[in-house]
Amino acid sequence: MSQPHKTAEIDYAQVSFDADGTPESSGFGDIYFHRAQGIAESSYVFLEQNRLRDRFYTWATHRPFVIAETGFGTGLNCLLAAALFLDVAPANARLHIVSVEAYPLTPSDLQHALAIASALAPQLQPLVQQLLSAYPPPIRGTHRIHLHDRVTLDLMLGDVLDCFPEWSQDNRNSVDAWFLDGFAPQKNPQMWQPQLYRAIARSLRVHGTLATFTATGHVRRGLQNVGMQMHKVPGFGSKRDMLVGSMQRIGDPEPDTELTHIAIIGNGIAGANLAWSLRHFPGDMTIIGEQEPASGASGNPQGAVYPLLQANWTPTSAFYSSAFVYARQRYLSLTPEYSHFQGLIDYVSNTKQYPRLRKMKNIAGYPKALFTARTAAQLAQHTKVPIGLAGGHHPLAGWIEPAATVNALLQCTIRFRQQQGRVTHTCFQHQVTRVSRAGQQWAIEYEHHPALTVSHVVIANGERVPELLPQTTIPIRPVRGQITRVRASHSSLSGLSQVLCRGGYVVPALDGAVCIGATFDKSRADAKLLDTDHDKNIEMLHEQFGISCTRTDVIDGRASVRATTPDHLPVAGALQQGDDASGCWQPLPNIYLLSGLGARGLTSAPLAAELIASRILQQPAPIARHLQESLCPMRFAKRAQVKGLSPFSVR
Repeated sequence: MSQPHKTAEIDYAQVSFDADGTPESSGFGDIYFHRAQGIAESSYVFLEQNRLRDRFYTWATHRPFVIAETGFGTGLNCLLAAALFLDVAPANARLHIVSVEAYPLTPSDLQHALAIASALAPQLQPLVQQLLSAYPPPIRGTHRIHLHDRVTLDLMLGDVLDCFPEWSQDNRNSVDAWFLDGFAPQKNPQMWQPQLYRAIARSLRVHGTLATFTATGHVRRGLQNVGMQMHKVPGFGSKRDMLVGSMQRIGDPEPDTELTHIAIIGNGIAGANLAWSLRHFPGDMTIIGEQEPASGASGNPQGAVYPLLQANWTPTSAFYSSAFVYARQRYLSLTPEYSHFQGLIDYVSNTKQYPRLRKMKNIAGYPKALFTARTAAQLAQHTKVPIGLAGGHHPLAGWIEPAATVNALLQCTIRFRQQQGRVTHTCFQHQVTRVSRAGQQWAIEYEHHPALTVSHVVIANGERVPELLPQTTIPIRPVRGQITRVRASHSSLSGLSQVLCRGGYVVPALDGAVCIGATFDKSRADAKLLDTDHDKNIEMLHEQFGISCTRTDVIDGRASVRATTPDHLPVAGALQQGDDASGCWQPLPNIYLLSGLGARGLTSAPLAAELIASRILQQPAPIARHLQESLCPMRFAKRAQVKGLSPFSVR
């Protein structure tokens, strides 16, 4: 499935507040909730009629309880469900909410509306603060928000009929309760359509429930037509009726997968993010590294975090936009002391690229919070390094300290799992030589050590992936890069507050040194530090930014090998095996790959890790189905097969 040609930005809702503080949609002529009765009505319609208190109280499986909702609005329904879950569910239970919104509230309108709700229901306050702090810019797509360590919200920004039909294909039989909300059918008839009802039926688990405030006949008949058992119950307050229903399809719920022991091969930025995303894995966890953590490409002292945006709104642009927003939130919440997001300037290479800037502004339509095209004069106001060229300003972007971040994420994971009474092993300085099937499990073989047998394995060891998967056609390509640190006392660098990019990059000072780089060498795959590469970085600094340094300004440097892919997207997902004759591909059980992060690994690793962890932990994915296909490890072999070539398959 290809992505529809749409702009990146979603329009904000037009909201007004009456004298009582009730929020109303100017576009739909309907209220979000009534100040005096909103909390009571939401609780009655969606929580009580889905029997959530009793179901939460008895939730005893390691997979999360899943709620899906149309019409996020102010988030009141989600917040009330989350608060109830945290109040009554078992301590190790998890809740996952998926909600869609075509016209999100502005941050200020959301804050205003939820301030009213918090005043009436103080138990919502911590959840409200977390939602406001992680509320995404108006970027089309799915945005994962952690309202609490045990409560995850996937907020899909886009039209409900674009989002949920595709989402339901990837999440069949997964939803425990549906909140069919949104503005009334007579106010918003375009939402209440058969394709939505089919998506609801497709996604509901056996005996899953649904509640909606409306009792309109065509809504009841539409849901009955897709196999749901529907009936009326008394509505809230002055409303006479509302609808509740359940899915009564034949069959039993699918049994939970056995999660006994997972191995993560790799302890760089990919492995560290995987470990944190998998912190709720109920069995043992083993983290394996050939060297100490962050010894490879993730070990640089500084690295930029910003999205890869193309001139059009493409799957690449969509993935990196969501990945950037999620990475920024993860780093600021978990490792704030190593996170520096004061902005980034990405200059054009030359004036011939000005049409590309105009396309990014006018055709791709990125929101200002993500990207703004700026003239040379405007950019000169942001930095002491005026180079006379226009470019893009990324106000939310910046840089992190990768080595420190990797170690902190690993320690956060280990501490968290200790507190939960779960075992975490670390096996550093262990080189894995082979990963093979061992009955229903996987055997991981080391040099001079007994094999480790696990139920699940994720391979995340960068450019070494082809050595462990020699029979696959996954083109992970090693590219050597070297950074150089120069003294920050240089007059043009001393006051630098934002990252500068233009082919090369310059990162603001850390401990008296400015990081510049990086070389890009496809012909080498070693990490030996080279004086000639220092010279190349110094030359780049002068040619790209007009800053002159000499070898005497160099403090030190670092070389490492990146794992890259031809299409500049990571490989993230389940490994599959293909049949050359039939062209069919089937996932290999419980083995996953995260690699090919390239130059944007600090940006892409957190969301790519969440994608894999979501599959293992049996929760909805954090990106749309068509984007998952864009990251699929076997995508290159599948493309070759489509062209009539014969791809290798994993045996």
